[in-house]
Amino acid sequence: MPKPAAHTLLWSAQSKTYTLLCSDSPPQSLVPGNEEPWVAWLTTHSSFSFRGQYGHLSVLKESRQRGAGYWYAYHTKESHTRKRYLGPTAMVTLARLEQVAQELSSSPSPSSLAQALPAPSFEQKGVLLSTKLSPPRLPISLVERSRLLRELDAARAYPLTLVSASAGSGKTTLLSAWVASSRQGERPQAAGRKPALAWLSLEALDDDPIRFWSSVIAALRTCLPRVGEMALAMLHSREAPPLSTILTALLNELVQGSGDIILILDDYHMISDQAIHDSLLFLLGSSARTYAPGARHAHRSRASPLPVARSWSADRDPLQ
Repeated sequence: MPKPAAHTLLWSAQSKTYTLLCSDSPPQSLVPGNEEPWVAWLTTHSSFSFRGQYGHLSVLKESRQRGAGYWYAYHTKESHTRKRYLGPTAMVTLARLEQVAQELSSSPSPSSLAQALPAPSFEQKGVLLSTKLSPPRLPISLVERSRLLRELDAARAYPLTLVSASAGSGKTTLLSAWVASSRQGERPQAAGRKPALAWLSLEALDDDPIRFWSSVIAALRTCLPRVGEMALAMLHSREAPPLSTILTALLNELVQGSGDIILILDDYHMISDQAIHDSLLFLLGSSARTYAPGARHAHRSRASPLPVARSWSADRDPLQ
């Protein structure tokens, strides 16, 4: 949970303006629509409390090794704190703060949701998860695309491989066929080593950092059953640390594993949360540089160019 902020941005219904209260300077009036003074203040500060028209937030900026950092909003209700990604400084507008405050303030509390919704049984959760962690069954009348399968074999040489094409072109089928032939030993292998293959089918509900990375760890556990215990505990803790800390713990566990592992994320175009894109870039950069040089990632998406792929290829190793 974030600590109390020394600065407060307060909405005045009487004057229809915001007042910025700081311990080290006189109050400053901010008029909606004139964002320049507000952005200038944000560039020199890292936290504040927001008391808007529709709710309240605690707002913190998390630093990054590359760039100026990103802002996150926290809202506490019934002893439960929720976190929402705001973005870089330019995106932390007054309207954006009001929108997030309204969304988090009006959302049902965890306790009321628990009372209203029956908990799914272990068997129900297992069936749902198993369908996401394995490739779809191949059709009986499958047309083998040998050239494309050979091109996918190069995925072992790159940290990131993107398979992108229009809807209905057979991307998932191609990847499923490649996984099947790899597991049967029909694909070429470097130095006789057979890489482990983890599969995750994504959906709209996965566009949440906690759910996304919990699902990724579940996929990795199909190859390494005990990996990610510490990362999962931190993800679901009440005071979750930054994603970079959680992923560092995950990478430390992965580097202790033996052999290569290829993670396939199917339907990545379902993901739009910038926090997920940023954390995946962190994972790619760290695994390629320091932690797990044997880790590889294949994304299947109908969107082109993929945000993560575009950012990765701009200033890092070649993108397959």
